[in-house]
Amino acid sequence: MSLKIKGTLLGLGAVLAGIAIWVAFYVGLEMLAGIAGIVMVVGFIGIYRRINKEDHSNYVYIVASVASLIGIVLAELLSVVILVAMGGGDLKTFLADREVQVGMLLDLGIGLLLGAGGIIYFIVTDKKRAKVQTQK
Repeated sequence: MSLKIKGTLLGLGAVLAGIAIWVAFYVGLEMLAGIAGIVMVVGFIGIYRRINKEDHSNYVYIVASVASLIGIVLAELLSVVILVAMGGGDLKTFLADREVQVGMLLDLGIGLLLGAGGIIYFIVTDKKRAKVQTQK
């Protein structure tokens, strides 16, 4: 198995862990779970980079962005479904509530902003690191 595939698969494991954190915060602790968005991005890139130290392509940013975006949306939907199931309500009625819709959009927005912040951080620091290395 190539290092790129191995790093990607293990990075996806980090996204799954981020989903679990999101659900635990949202359902179990009744806290804003958007912070898990950055966990997904940082986990994916960190794991990928540990395995592929020589890969300096943009592949990791693209895959981490897409995987985290999907993970954030899945985590929010899973959290809502669990909350509805725990409350014994109807999902369609629950999702029709304007307050619920606003809350979901806020959660998704915060998760996406934090995830994007993580990606931007890695891109900027990698560019700075590459610039310093070329100046040596």
